[in-house]
Amino acid sequence: MKKVLSSVVVLAMMCSAASAGINLQSIRIDSLQADGVYAEYDHETSTLTWSGGASVSLYSSNNGSGDPVMVFDEDVTVSSVFTMMTDLSSGGAAKAQFAAIDWSVSINEIQVIWGTHGAGQLFVEEEQYEDVGGFIFDSGILWGSGVVDVVGCAFSDLVPDMCWDDDNGDARLKSLVLVDPDFDSYSTQSYNTFISTIWLFADETVIPEPATMALLALGGLAVLRGKRR
Repeated sequence: MKKVLSSVVVLAMMCSAASAGINLQSIRIDSLQADGVYAEYDHETSTLTWSGGASVSLYSSNNGSGDPVMVFDEDVTVSSVFTMMTDLSSGGAAKAQFAAIDWSVSINEIQVIWGTHGAGQLFVEEEQYEDVGGFIFDSGILWGSGVVDVVGCAFSDLVPDMCWDDDNGDARLKSLVLVDPDFDSYSTQSYNTFISTIWLFADETVIPEPATMALLALGGLAVLRGKRR
């Protein structure tokens, strides 16, 4: 069965655990990465959707390294619907903002985190391009970023003593989507692709550099290519 992934974002819940009278340190997840997401934008309805499931990696500052504490590559379902779009494209470069989002991430049929858009916040997706002497060279790479609200989370239902490491209910949702380089308007054009990576950060002020995100995405794509052989 072909699996495709899409996803998204976050809630703050403080968790503590005890077993046989011994306090255990909880696994505090402060970022989530979803690879192989299916992304589709329909210009007729001005709606962007993420769907499917390929793999989800969970990261924690408590593990002392940059490696994920857990990776799930089966029974993953990420879904998100972006609406209330405003097209900001100009000069051959695509850009849009979305004012409303509903999102959720499920693993092993357990909805582990879900929410909506941040109050007064916008999710902005824009094309990365190079301007040389007034000429725009399209990359076909769309970066997305916005603050979202975490309405609920249930990581402990997936793994005991696991929780989302957040204290204010806000999270930073980011994405990388590869589209046809000719895509340059959200008002007149649509796109659909499964070459997408989604990140959710418990700290909404975190805005990783594009180069760092690109390296993470390439790692995820390498895994996906290996699984499809």
